[in-house]
Formats: sequence, C-alpha cells, structure tokens
Amino acid sequence: SWKEAIKKLTSSGIKVVRCSRTLGPVNRNGSNNDDSLNTIAGNSLSCDKARILLMLALTQTNNNEEIQNYFYPVAKNQEIVLTNSPIKND
Repeated sequence: SWKEAIKKLTSSGIKVVRCSRTLGPVNRNGSNNDDSLNTIAGNSLSCDKARILLMLALTQTNNNEEIQNYFYPVAKNQEIVLTNSPIKND
C-alpha cells in the first residue's frame, strides 16, 4: 500500500511532506496519522511551496518536529525566521 511505501521512505531518512493538489489544507494527523507515518503536514501550502519550505528548513535541521514547526507560521501568514541561515544579509 502507499502507506507502507511512505513508511519505508521515512524510515530510511527521506523527508516526506503531505500536501494537497486541490483546495484545502492538509492538517497534521488529520485524515492520515503523520506520527505513525513519520511525515510532515504541508498545511495550506501548495506542493511547490511546501517543497521550497522543506528545502529551507533542511538548511536548519533534520528533525521532523522542528521542520513541522516551520509549516505552522505559514498557515497563519506569520514570518519564518531562519536562525542559522547560510544566506548573509548585507
């Protein structure tokens, strides 16, 4: 099943963000249990935007809980602060 495939990917260290290709948010532990699948909920982001945010989050951490926290402010239109960003502001 697709859930077994996702578990296999996440157990090998690959990060998986669940997003919707249609209107509507993908809430954490909503229709699928993100805790058991070890996935990250994309909330209201499109697949493209979630991929970009995941790439940015991975510059800061590899921890799923911390990465998930990057997706919560976006759902509320709040600013995300990258503390250890390799990008220098001059």
